[in-house]
Amino acid sequence: MKQISTGMWLPDGDQFFVSKLDYEKYNFNLAMFYCKKQRTAIDIGAHVGFWTQQLAGCFESVIAIEPVLDHFNCLTLNTEKLDNVTVLHAAASDSYGILHMDVAKENSGTSKIGTTGEAVASVMVDCLNLANIDFIKIDVNGFEENVLNGSPQVLLRDKPVIFIEILNSHASSSNVFGFLESIGYECLA
Repeated sequence: MKQISTGMWLPDGDQFFVSKLDYEKYNFNLAMFYCKKQRTAIDIGAHVGFWTQQLAGCFESVIAIEPVLDHFNCLTLNTEKLDNVTVLHAAASDSYGILHMDVAKENSGTSKIGTTGEAVASVMVDCLNLANIDFIKIDVNGFEENVLNGSPQVLLRDKPVIFIEILNSHASSSNVFGFLESIGYECLA
């Protein structure tokens, strides 16, 4: 691990995030515009905690879920002084089991679920016994459908604002948007 000028800890090989001092600040502010209640937030695919730190300043509690061990270790250091943050070393999915992570080195934010690589336990958001969820951020590089399929009870019960990063290179966004619209969400792209 290495610490950059902002004080953030990053995985050793990462070069991409070294110069990202205000990473996704615009997206964060946009998401918060829609979030009227700020009790509990979930950061799925928390990486090293860029979003987690910002969420901790707005919400009563934040649950940060990160599957890659190096990222999780950085996340833990980056949030150790935030008493309203709980970090989980796991992958959010639609079932319990073991998944494998393809870990990217130079741009650690592009790590994703694969068929080989670092093993990690998977969890379903619906089974975490969380209440009053007002916001969920999902950045899972192509695994969005699985995360949402493991979260329908929370989504239907709490109707949290959801921010999802979907890249063109990943699975079809129409399935994600279709699922959300089917349970009453309005999707803004």
